[in-house]
Amino acid sequence: MSAAAPLVILAGATGSLGNHIAVELKGRGADVRAIVRQGADAAKVARLRELGVEVVQADYGDRSQMVHACEDGTCVVSALAGLRNVIIDAQSALLEGAVKARVPRGGGGRSSGMPSYRVVRWAAVLAFINTGGNSVTT
Repeated sequence: MSAAAPLVILAGATGSLGNHIAVELKGRGADVRAIVRQGADAAKVARLRELGVEVVQADYGDRSQMVHACEDGTCVVSALAGLRNVIIDAQSALLEGAVKARVPRGGGGRSSGMPSYRVVRWAAVLAFINTGGNSVTT
């Protein structure tokens, strides 16, 4: 991870959308850590590593693994897709991991002491990267 680049935690990076996001983020100078499940397609994982993405294998059902995967992150982006077990359960575990790992919140959450995690639009992710991790718009 480079000193000035934000570290974006990316869930769902082995999927089509997630891979496109990883490519775009790396192209814009971000450091990217992809969270992949055990048994993820080896060729897709290798492609992420070729891009310079840090790959962390984690079980979304293991909260401690989610916290570890989110550590030192500046932003969490989810490209997870699926049914309830993914959309609700895995995303909840991801959010909990981000909170426990103290990933910065969007908006003014830290100053108010209240969580303000929000779903971030892709344009906001690009703005975040373009400002070196200093701005999030939802």
